[in-house]
Amino acid sequence: MTFDEWVKKYSGKAIDYDGTYGVQCVDLVKHYVKNVLGISPQSIGNAIEYYNKRNKVAYLKDNFSWHKNTPDFIPKKGDICVFTSKSGNGHVSVATGEGTTSYFYSYDQNYPKSQHEPMTKIKHSY
Repeated sequence: MTFDEWVKKYSGKAIDYDGTYGVQCVDLVKHYVKNVLGISPQSIGNAIEYYNKRNKVAYLKDNFSWHKNTPDFIPKKGDICVFTSKSGNGHVSVATGEGTTSYFYSYDQNYPKSQHEPMTKIKHSY
């Protein structure tokens, strides 16, 4: 399945990939990794662990390249974005490829209110 097919089919739908804790942002990313990238997702933990364990877990080291959020970086279509959060759990989303150095769009789930929101296109500002 292509990125665009995935978006068309699942946008506005709540994806509970692992059947645990309801609709979470990590569920969306796992679903994307399996259905678009063709990689079997692994359980890493909370969203922030995708970043924290990027150099320690073979699944993350072998299947993904990591980019720093520099002042001139703009996420590309299909990039998995990892955010910090006040809760400490973090957040992950999948970039649309639309953006500038001031903002970008991504497909998010369980965001912005953490009330199990379905897959939605969200504008993020830096």
